[in-house]
Amino acid sequence: MEILIALLPIASALITFLLSEIVKAQSAAADPMNQNAQRYEQIGEDIQSKNSTATTLHSNADLDELERLRRNKSGSNPG
Repeated sequence: MEILIALLPIASALITFLLSEIVKAQSAAADPMNQNAQRYEQIGEDIQSKNSTATTLHSNADLDELERLRRNKSGSNPG
């Protein structure tokens, strides 16, 4: 029984640590900077491997995003 009582604080500290690491990993995955870095790494890999289909898809997605931003900017600033 004494061993169990001695192990409870260690177990609770370990559980707290694991939960904090899980939350930190989830927030890092949701971070836009990390998402962009991963996206640029994938684009670089596609270019290096000469995967023209994937590279074209990335380019088209970038152009679509730029067009969306341009439309939003012109719509909100009509002047």
